[in-house]
Amino acid sequence: MCDYEDDLLAVAKRVVWFEPPEHALGQRVRFLAYVMTYATLEEILVVQKYFSEGTLGLRCSMHLPVSLIPAPGIIGTSYMDLILFRLSRKE
Repeated sequence: MCDYEDDLLAVAKRVVWFEPPEHALGQRVRFLAYVMTYATLEEILVVQKYFSEGTLGLRCSMHLPVSLIPAPGIIGTSYMDLILFRLSRKE
């Protein structure tokens, strides 16, 4: 079992409210999908201390393996619209 910092456990407890935070953090991609959907700005800043920008989707790849795509229905269209907007602005 991994030891997690208290601030990260607090974020996991709030954004994945229906299961123990240690379990949520053990499923990294799924946890980050919940962060992208339910976290506040302050919580996102906490998560950024522990995960790279690429992991958070800020440097999004259109060719992710299916195994890395979180369960359908977690990430809403507003977040995906933001990512696609950011990618289109870089061109």
